[in-house]
Amino acid sequence: MHILISACVRPEKGDFRLWAVSNRHVLRSAPASEIVELAEKAMRVLPEVPMYARVDIMYDDHTQRYLVSEVEILDPCLFLLSHPGAVTTYAEEILLRLRS
Repeated sequence: MHILISACVRPEKGDFRLWAVSNRHVLRSAPASEIVELAEKAMRVLPEVPMYARVDIMYDDHTQRYLVSEVEILDPCLFLLSHPGAVTTYAEEILLRLRS
């Protein structure tokens, strides 16, 4: 399993919609080890490891911990251009799976 991209997605000020195409900021970020561990744990419960998955994690102010809010395995926005090398790694994974 490879963690290719970590992004912090925030809505524009005054908006609540993260995925409104024109009203969001995608910031590259380096995830804390706690977040990486939680994403890996979420992936381990899947029946098989998909070629691509997005694990959405949010911080709960009430419990003071990170929570998995969604595991998305069919995502129209792969964020591949947000991280150097991600396109190549993804293409190599496709080739690897086609050859096996």
